[in-house]
Amino acid sequence: RRLVEAGSTMYLFGQVNNATVGYRKTGTGWTALTSATALDADAYLNMIAKGSTLYTLSGGKVLSSADGENWNTVATAAGLTQLLGATDKRMYALTANGISQSTDNGATWTADALDDDAAHLPATGANFVVQTSHVNDNTYNLTLLGNRDGKTVIWSKVEEDADNSDAQPWSFYPADEYNRKTLPSLANLQVVLYGDQLLAAGGDFTKVYVSPDQGLTWSSSTAYALPEAFGYTAAPFALGTDSNHHLYITKSGSALVWTAQLARLAWADNRQVFTK
Repeated sequence: RRLVEAGSTMYLFGQVNNATVGYRKTGTGWTALTSATALDADAYLNMIAKGSTLYTLSGGKVLSSADGENWNTVATAAGLTQLLGATDKRMYALTANGISQSTDNGATWTADALDDDAAHLPATGANFVVQTSHVNDNTYNLTLLGNRDGKTVIWSKVEEDADNSDAQPWSFYPADEYNRKTLPSLANLQVVLYGDQLLAAGGDFTKVYVSPDQGLTWSSSTAYALPEAFGYTAAPFALGTDSNHHLYITKSGSALVWTAQLARLAWADNRQVFTK
């Protein structure tokens, strides 16, 4: 399963009978999507959003949709193995040789620079997180996390889109014997941005981890506790957030989607300026 927000609409995608199916959040429930385009079994794993548009890989092509039902072919997906995510300016994907990016909504792709061997990229459970910089305009802090050979692997990149900006490479976080606050390898790893922290879950769901520094250090958090009915047995699941700071979580085999929200993130930021 995969949860994606496109524009202000939340979607849930998953696999049924060797095909991808989807749902759109409507009020307090979810409405099944009706699509004339048959999406293949792995399309849900590639589902991302750029602005209000959904993108996926299916049948060897990059597809786009404004509503999750009507899909258009953007380009052939030659060399792409998984769509990762997008900023306002660029889309990113894994390839057999590294990471590629697109600046024209998936029509063409170019290889992105890595500062280390592509053999350290995630083999499974790839998660892509975008944080808008609080310091510089037109700048995004990107984090790529996943599992490889029984270990968590993490990469980061600064995307600078201002005029005359230099392209920055993806930087790998190598093992550091002095850093004892690392993220353990979790089966079915899911990572999202919640507030100003990365939030990670997986494994047997007994712990939720947070990182305040773009994935460099991690701590288990008592601020997040999954409902007992969710269960503490490892299984594929989806974790997502929306622009109103709601968390969504749903597990394979369950018909339920659980939602939660931290009170401090729910408060309206109604700042006022008083003049004399």
